[in-house]
Amino acid sequence: MLDKAEYQRWLDQAKHNLASAEKDAQDGHFAWACFKAQQAAEMAAKAFLIALGQPALGHGITALLRKVESLGIAVPQELIWSAQRLDRLYIATRCPNAHPSGALLNSLIGRIRLKH
Repeated sequence: MLDKAEYQRWLDQAKHNLASAEKDAQDGHFAWACFKAQQAAEMAAKAFLIALGQPALGHGITALLRKVESLGIAVPQELIWSAQRLDRLYIATRCPNAHPSGALLNSLIGRIRLKH
């Protein structure tokens, strides 16, 4: 059963996070922009699952989209690829010890082109 209020709550948060990510990118805060973009996509995927009356658990966007596919709904390959790129940024953009060579610098993260 669709819980419209819960669906809308997740979708509104996804939109807010995306707008915040875009602002951070414009201001040169690339690591936070990447993390917030990941969060926006995760929340949008969860909103869709909630709209379908399905549990929306976990933080991996790719896994959430695979759950959608398991329901017989086609997910474009380009969306899966984008999810995989964003999933790699979930921890690496926030934790200095997430990468063996040290923290990902904003200058490095800034080379990633965010698409929505």
